[in-house]
Amino acid sequence: MKKILLISLILIIVLVGGAFGYLAMNANSLIASNKGELERLASEAVGSKVELGEISISVFPSVNVNVSEFKLSKNKSDEQLSLKDLKLSLSLIDLLFGTVKIKNLSLADPTILLIKDSKGIRVAGLPEAKEKKAVPTAPAKDSGAKKEVAAATIGVDLESLSITGITVRLKNATTGKEGKISKINLSTGIKLKGEAISVKGLSVDGAILDSGKISISGDISELGSDKEKIKLKGGITKINLAEITNLTTLLETALPIEGSGAIGVNFDISGSSAKPVAEGSLNLTDAKVSKPSVFSKEAGVPLTVNFSAKPDNQNISFSTSVNGDQIALVSPPTTITNINIGLQAQGNSKTQSFDAFTDSLALNL
Repeated sequence: MKKILLISLILIIVLVGGAFGYLAMNANSLIASNKGELERLASEAVGSKVELGEISISVFPSVNVNVSEFKLSKNKSDEQLSLKDLKLSLSLIDLLFGTVKIKNLSLADPTILLIKDSKGIRVAGLPEAKEKKAVPTAPAKDSGAKKEVAAATIGVDLESLSITGITVRLKNATTGKEGKISKINLSTGIKLKGEAISVKGLSVDGAILDSGKISISGDISELGSDKEKIKLKGGITKINLAEITNLTTLLETALPIEGSGAIGVNFDISGSSAKPVAEGSLNLTDAKVSKPSVFSKEAGVPLTVNFSAKPDNQNISFSTSVNGDQIALVSPPTTITNINIGLQAQGNSKTQSFDAFTDSLALNL
């Protein structure tokens, strides 16, 4: 009996090994012959037409998948969401034991087109969100016994995610005009556990519009859980006000002020998504800004706006301070040689109301 069991076990190992070896040796030809079916299944899954470039796979010593090109569109004539050189590397041993451990995922030159239309802003290539209709449900029946259902959770560990050359453009569907918003690079590590996601070593850098430089770094721990923690800091430097004005035109809105020259923003975000703490500053010193019939400030004249927002029990407290020099008022025609204004506001999340007051005011005329 033992001999029969031993022979059967050896036979199973040989068969499984042979099947695995066959798949390893013929993976690329199998993928190539079934590429059309893969595109069809992927299209049905995402609700848009999926087109794949050349695909190559190796399964030993780790699973490596390379896709030369990926395109997503609602139809052949529609704008596309596209990317190149998708490279995925998985740990084979961890995969065999039911753990998805991705050593590396890299993408190159993703192109994202945002379309502004009468319904809002959508991403080209993706299906439009459908409104969910409320479905009445019958009251739950009390069986007199509580049943505990254990949901199996799959852990996904992405050690390294690298995306280079992310280009984001905005198009106004009514006017047909479009412009570039950003071209950035992103790198991080991601871990999924149940419904919580952690992002470690996030780094974003690149260009905003044509002139601005953006940088963001930080970590997000267990987003979506009670232990959620966010720590992000960054800034945008030397972004031209004229370019921001062009962007607001595409969005069919307008800035509260007019101006030219460069501005900069720095920010620091911590806390959690439910109770965020945000602090930052807006530097308008290098810009010429004005509000018709109200005030004007020449380029080179100091002007900064500091802001902060933090949770306070059921409320959110806001505080802002404005510091400037040589601000020209239009009516009456006066020059303020020094201005320092402190403003605070408190918003109640339950009543959705705000109370604002000035805690400091200093003007030199």
